[in-house]
Amino acid sequence: MPETAVLQGTTFRLRCLGPVSFVAPDGLPRRFRTRKQMALLLVLARRAGRPQGREQLVELLWGGDELRAARHSLAQSISLINKVFGQDAIRFAGKDQVTLREGLVWVDADVFERAAEEGRYEEARALWHGNLMEGLWVQRAPAFEDWIEAERQRFKLLYRQVLHASVETERKAGSWMAMRDTAAELLESDPLDEAAMLAYLEALVLSGDRTLALRTFGEFERRLESELDAEPGAALQAWMRRHRKSDGLQSSHLPLARVAEAQTLPSARPVYGRDAEFKLLWGAWSSAQRGEGSFTILEGAPGIGKSALASKLAVQAHVMGGAVCFIRCWHTEKSTPFAPTTALLRQLMRLPGFIALSAVWIGELSRLVPELRERFPNAPAPMAIDDAARHRIFDGTVQAAASVSDEQPLLVIVDDVHNADEATLALLHYFGRQVNDQAVLLLCASRIGIGETELERSFFHRSRDVGIATFVSLA
Repeated sequence: MPETAVLQGTTFRLRCLGPVSFVAPDGLPRRFRTRKQMALLLVLARRAGRPQGREQLVELLWGGDELRAARHSLAQSISLINKVFGQDAIRFAGKDQVTLREGLVWVDADVFERAAEEGRYEEARALWHGNLMEGLWVQRAPAFEDWIEAERQRFKLLYRQVLHASVETERKAGSWMAMRDTAAELLESDPLDEAAMLAYLEALVLSGDRTLALRTFGEFERRLESELDAEPGAALQAWMRRHRKSDGLQSSHLPLARVAEAQTLPSARPVYGRDAEFKLLWGAWSSAQRGEGSFTILEGAPGIGKSALASKLAVQAHVMGGAVCFIRCWHTEKSTPFAPTTALLRQLMRLPGFIALSAVWIGELSRLVPELRERFPNAPAPMAIDDAARHRIFDGTVQAAASVSDEQPLLVIVDDVHNADEATLALLHYFGRQVNDQAVLLLCASRIGIGETELERSFFHRSRDVGIATFVSLA
């Protein structure tokens, strides 16, 4: 149960994050005569059960008064506070110490701190209605004002940490609109927060508003220059380089791809109720970004949302700086060897890093993609067809993916893999065994339970039994 669920009838509630309120167990608000009494209760409630020195409290709240008068004011304030409680809530512990009975007052600031420290960010955000005792000023108490200002700065920093952590949680869940709103909240309090700006720009593009994202970046860039005489950091500049040019432009020195094989990412479609599955996929992608690649198979019945989930992952990975290849297998091409593999190679050859591939492998792959010889005329001719020719194509494809991933993390999605030909299935099985130490996530999406061939059953069962692939099932 969240700590915000206060038991009625047993606990007083002090809300001090934002406008201050004090509510009795009967649900009715209670008020104090002076602001200093409220300030005293806050100090004692934040340290409930721990004796506080009387002289320290006097100095904190009545430091400008004559000592005897200050002590009298403290004693009178304790008496009046206890009257509001209807009991001896604040007691003297010895001659020179006072304490508030532990467990009597629920304080939202305490619960907020625990929630933030324990990673319960949604609960922490629900508690935040403003900073500590917002709008409350205590007269003739400079020591208290210094203390409360230091606490406000600490809580402000803690809340920003909660918001930054929430952005990461929303990114992992693919919650683009929530991510945009959280980043916008961060920018309201610090318009020059580059991490927040990057998240905001990414969320705008993912939500379909690339034009606004580019305009917002321009405004941010100008503001940085005018206020700090600085330029955006490396992450923001990398984002701008990726998005200033149209996603659909082909490099001028590359031959045009066939229309069906041009690298155009699918549109992200709404995905409902798949947060847990998306987090698993995003976790695998995050690991791949660190060089811990993996092979994942996304399986489910026809029409259950495999392609939509894979598309969402592809778009988000692309917007956030990954290289993405999205291949679809067609039932009508199932008898054509290496048809999806050829499409994959045509996409890989247009990505940064491919140029570093050894000429020997380029020569072998030109057997499937002849236009490679136009781009690399000095590459050797492919070796003669023999029993190892297929294996060389396998190796060449894996090496091409590795070259691209050396430049930027690579996501390869093969949709409708149940329609893949025998040669492509064998290649994917081989590919999946090689990616563990590469910055590559290989994701295959497939239907289950409908007309599987013996080869398909062997591919999936072998991948599962040997532990080559991680399976994510959509129920």
